[in-house]
Amino acid sequence: MYDRSYFERYDIGIGVVDYDSSELIKLVLDRVAADLVSYLRVDSALDVGCATGHLVRSFLRRGVDAYGVDVSGYAVDRANADPVLSGRVRILDVSASPLFGWYDLVTCIEVLEHIKEEGALFAIANMCAITNNIYFSSTPDQDRDSHVNMHEASYWIDAFGRNGFVVDDEFYSAVIPHGMLFRRVVS
Repeated sequence: MYDRSYFERYDIGIGVVDYDSSELIKLVLDRVAADLVSYLRVDSALDVGCATGHLVRSFLRRGVDAYGVDVSGYAVDRANADPVLSGRVRILDVSASPLFGWYDLVTCIEVLEHIKEEGALFAIANMCAITNNIYFSSTPDQDRDSHVNMHEASYWIDAFGRNGFVVDDEFYSAVIPHGMLFRRVVS
């Protein structure tokens, strides 16, 4: 499903764009990276559902050792064709395969609404196992054919909470108003 045609005719909610060349997508993800790096001062990051790597590239520009994973072979091939991203993006189904390593930050932007509930809950546990900080967003209101698991923020807050994470109410990035920064509860 997430092949070339999906990315070439990507619906951003206000119109259809080519994901790779959309200046709006690049601008939004670059601003999110800037906000997160400024707030958390991270050295490493993993973008789950990274598509063609725009956010990974934005983190790298800010000195963060960044990587990405995505289920789409097309998107991963596109990302790895870029010399800046080569070897930093790999194919992985986060709803079925474990993540490895440890990162200062994991991002997951507009991904879990594309994954059935059981797989999305596995993905959350998967991400929570490799970091203390997760920036997450999932649109609650854009019903599309590819959206199979849409929920309000309270659902996601509960799901991350069951894995020992709470929302950091002090962080806000205006470019994705429904985005949330989750932090591990340290006892």
